Amino acid sequence: MDTQSACQCLPLTIPGTGPARRPTPIDLHAFDTAELRGTCDPIGQLEENLHLFGAIAALSERQQDVIMLRYCLGYSAAETATHLGITDAGVRSIARQARRRLEQLLDLEGKGNADDTAQ
Repeated sequence: MDTQSACQCLPLTIPGTGPARRPTPIDLHAFDTAELRGTCDPIGQLEENLHLFGAIAALSERQQDVIMLRYCLGYSAAETATHLGITDAGVRSIARQARRRLEQLLDLEGKGNADDTAQ
């Protein structure tokens, strides 16, 4: 089975910037979120987005792939598993590990946990 990373699913250029630079998924998503488009404080929301996507960048490559596919692109666990060539249980396990690591990186421990069994 041919597997790809989450980076290969995303567009290679930001509109208007030309093909000279290949942005990372963090470049694309930190500046184009629903929260940023609908906020009264775009600078504050942008800072929060950059902080979050900086933390995602500190994860392992496999954890980044799962987080990007599941939570940024909205793939189901089954779709993510198929795309990455791993099992559904593997996706859920990696997502759980990644969320725990993000809690540490973002200093969110004890402020509420995401449901580990979420689809």
